Amino acid sequence: MKRYIILKLILICNCLSSQNVPFIHYSTRDGLPQTQILSLFEDSRGYTWIGCSYDLYYFDGKNFKNVTEKMHLPYYSIFDIDEDKNGNIIFNVTKWMCKYDGNKITFNKTNIVLRDNNFCVDKDGIGWCINNIDKKIYYSFDFITWEKANINENQPDWHFISYNKKYNRFLLNDFDKNLYEFKSGHIKNLHKKIILPSFNDPKNNLDLVSSNDSIFEIDEHKINFLFGKHH
Repeated sequence: MKRYIILKLILICNCLSSQNVPFIHYSTRDGLPQTQILSLFEDSRGYTWIGCSYDLYYFDGKNFKNVTEKMHLPYYSIFDIDEDKNGNIIFNVTKWMCKYDGNKITFNKTNIVLRDNNFCVDKDGIGWCINNIDKKIYYSFDFITWEKANINENQPDWHFISYNKKYNRFLLNDFDKNLYEFKSGHIKNLHKKIILPSFNDPKNNLDLVSSNDSIFEIDEHKINFLFGKHH
């Protein structure tokens, strides 16, 4: 899955067309390397990492820089990006997890297939994902060997997972697009027909999600309509 990046951008642009919300548009004329973006991530330093076909880039606020131009990758599409507790950039290319430490890229094949190539990293540096086989939650300390999480509650088959460091919680989608919170070992149903993947705004610690041509923000306690078609 391409993380719906293109579809999400189309959705946001459609919503913005009737809303007074400021945004900046970058194109290949501004140095954007490709128009087909598979993943986006903002790290702790404020850099925006961009996963494309064949290459990984970051944007420092002025320039786009290619970090994989002279490095070998095991696969050509970079589907998901996050950051470990040491500031290394972790990214997924199908069956391989890769780490960029600022100088070189290392990669290893995982023992499971990640659902939609999706993973996230919590505040302790532990990786979390959905196993594509049983659709349950798994965790890993090294992003290579993944183990099934011991959750003593009934749970549906999961489709997507994301994480908010400030609130120390996970957001999950099932296959009916229902939104759940997973926190302190407990699962709570938050809303019906809210669609992940979410985008975490690190400055305001909000998760932005979509539903029926609308964008919502999720803070610690509630879901708020942001813009789009109000329901």
